Amino acid sequence: YQQGSEVVLPIHYTNNSTEDVSSIDYVVTIDGVRGTEQHETIDPAVIPTRGGTLSIPLPLGEEAGSYQVSVEVTKVNGHDNESESKVGQGTVGVFSDKYPRNLVIEEFTTEQCPNCPRVAGLVAYYMEHADPTRVWAVCHHSAYYTDWLTQPCDEELTFLFNNGGATFAPAVMFNREPDFDSYYLQGKKDNVTIPGSADDFGTIVEYYLTQTLANAKLDMQVVPNADKSKVTLVIKGEANNLYDTDNALLTVYVTEDNVKAQAQAGAQGTYKHHHVIRAYNSTWGDKVTWDGTSFTATYDYNLDSSWKQDDIKFVAFLNKHNANDPLDNRIENSINVSLSATNGVEGVSTNNDAVEVARYNAAGQRIYGQQKGLNIVKLSDGRTLKVIVK
Repeated sequence: YQQGSEVVLPIHYTNNSTEDVSSIDYVVTIDGVRGTEQHETIDPAVIPTRGGTLSIPLPLGEEAGSYQVSVEVTKVNGHDNESESKVGQGTVGVFSDKYPRNLVIEEFTTEQCPNCPRVAGLVAYYMEHADPTRVWAVCHHSAYYTDWLTQPCDEELTFLFNNGGATFAPAVMFNREPDFDSYYLQGKKDNVTIPGSADDFGTIVEYYLTQTLANAKLDMQVVPNADKSKVTLVIKGEANNLYDTDNALLTVYVTEDNVKAQAQAGAQGTYKHHHVIRAYNSTWGDKVTWDGTSFTATYDYNLDSSWKQDDIKFVAFLNKHNANDPLDNRIENSINVSLSATNGVEGVSTNNDAVEVARYNAAGQRIYGQQKGLNIVKLSDGRTLKVIVK
């Protein structure tokens, strides 16, 4: 809940009695402090075996923090509640700030995978139309087999969807969110999916960009030397009071596009790999040293002369790693800067204080990425810009 706003907690219940429920009495306990009994009339009454929801106001919101809350249903229709399960409990967070959340698309692919070119083509097509200020991609050459582009981190990251030894490619992750039905474990969730079309990518990305917010944000400055054979990355982060800074990790990738394949299965003619990892800091990221709610981290990378400078990008993100649970490795927020965008030794900085949250054409239709003509750009700080794209 936003600090200063009204905190109303929805409590779901089921009528396990033999008569209709027309009233409920309850007591709220916050951080061990038990409140007074409250009465709620239910109209219409809830019949047996059916459920309902109580909307319970909490005296929170003035001070940011994390609160332990329990709700005990003490009476039903004026009689003592004899249910064995009558207490619901959990944590309620009141945050001072939330930040727009960017998205990292991670694709598992290899040259020995005949089905991978199809999904790689969907990723490439979507990225051509995606918002370049908020969405970026990284490819891991692993899962089905490995190839000449495989990095050690690629193989280790198959932990994120290793269902009893079964991994596969192609497979795609979105901020490492475990929101997808597992291909191997029926009824279970997984971090990976296989979108069937570019529109599927758009639907998934739209959800994460508009329906999820972050507890932290990043800024990255890329400072190259004179011939851009070496760069220094200065990465700064800021978090709100709810972010788990103790377990925060920072992952950094150097990627290259338009890498000519050696022998891609399932492809004809010239095939090129995109978002190839050329360098990285560590598989699961480095532990972040915070100064209160902010940090600064610096990385130096030598850029191989064989890498095409116009196709080099730098991706950094805050993530967590739970070695005991593949489904608990979420990316909180991310940032991306291309080498071609840098300007001499001064570098370039991408700051998330105001980011694009939506784009429309002259007819008012939602579009993804730039389109020729008038583009209406809505920013996270409420401003609206009119941009002519030639």
